[in-house]
Amino acid sequence: MQVRRALEQLAAGLVLRNATDKDIDRLGGLVAHIAGAQTPQQAAERAFEFQHELALISGNSILPLFYCSFRAPAIVLWVRFCRRYGIEALCRNTRLLYTHLKNRDEQQLRRWIETYLGEAIEGCQQIYSE
Repeated sequence: MQVRRALEQLAAGLVLRNATDKDIDRLGGLVAHIAGAQTPQQAAERAFEFQHELALISGNSILPLFYCSFRAPAIVLWVRFCRRYGIEALCRNTRLLYTHLKNRDEQQLRRWIETYLGEAIEGCQQIYSE
């Protein structure tokens, strides 16, 4: 999760600098796709699609490879998250990330990444088992 936090900060910053509005709008469709998930597994796979697209539109050719290399553990952790906190919690986190990207608000975007991943690592929405 700590590696993911660093990669997501990098990807999000690059998206703000490099992506067109149309690129960012594509992410909105993927957020809606997560919201329509019927199972934690489906939500996790759709969340991965969002994260992978984020990496692709960052313009950095290596980031999508990193995301793909973490696909299996990311899916497991998102499934665990959805079972503990619900699909809507995953959707909410992703929706807020998307909103800050769409608004091109770098300060809020960086703060939100730190907040929601911090909560998953050591806060009130931890995904690691004791």
